[in-house]
Parts: sequence; C-alpha cells; structure tokens
Amino acid sequence: MLKSLVNYDPVTGHFTWPDGSRADVDAKVRIRSGNYRRVYVNGKTYYAHRLAWFFVHGVWPTTIDHIDFDPSNNSIANLRECSVSQNQANKPKYSNNTTGFKGVCKHSCGKYMASIQHQSRQRYLGLHDTAEQAHAAYVAAANQLHKEFAHS
Repeated sequence: MLKSLVNYDPVTGHFTWPDGSRADVDAKVRIRSGNYRRVYVNGKTYYAHRLAWFFVHGVWPTTIDHIDFDPSNNSIANLRECSVSQNQANKPKYSNNTTGFKGVCKHSCGKYMASIQHQSRQRYLGLHDTAEQAHAAYVAAANQLHKEFAHS
C-alpha cells in the first residue's frame, strides 16, 4: 500500500507524492532531531531511511547506517543494514571531545589515553605521549574490531 501512496528515487534518496511534488518540501515530511527525515503517510510516521530500505529490498530493516554520516542523505547507495553495535562504531567523535581525536582523552597524568567501545565493553588501548599516537592506536583497533564500520 505504501508504494501506491509515495514514490522513492533510490539515486537521489528523495520521496515524492504521486502528483510529482517533492516530499522533502511537502508539509507531510518534516526534518527533526539530527536531520533524520520522517515521512508521514495516512497518519503513520516512517523514518525515511527505513522506508527507503523497504522500498528497495522489500523488508523492514532492524538498524540502518548512513555511510556518509549525513542522516538526510537517503540514497540507497548511502544506506546499509547493520547491528546496533556497528551503527555506534560508525559515529563521529563527540562534539565535546577536547583532543580533536575520536577515542582519545587527556589523562590526569598528562598523557593521552586511547580506548574503544566494542561489544558493550570499553577497551583500554594504553597511554601515549601525544594525542596523535593515541589516535593511531584507536584507528588500528577500530579497523581490526569494526572493519568497514570503523570511523575515526
């Protein structure tokens, strides 16, 4: 039924209504919380990235990752199904990060500590003289543990 009410272009990631108007400028689509697009159809709300996955693959996904970190880019080439853990691994550094490097913080001893989250556990990667060295340890661990979902 959804496919008869709204159209999806897998290249652009845009949804359109049957009259051809772009859904992202229509009142029925709103951008909220982190630029995730939501599509409202017949009183029901759908996240656009989940709806896009359904349109192309015919199944509702459990978790979808935006490869380029842009939650408003819902082209099918930018979406991949993943676990919650993989989706968390692919996040950028937190905005309150003071070192400028993901997985690195300044330790009370004056050195830089590297750590990484994996399988719901925080893993210590050592103390390093520079933030760059600590980040290199983080990147190596991320590439090994998170593979294509590693984001540094």
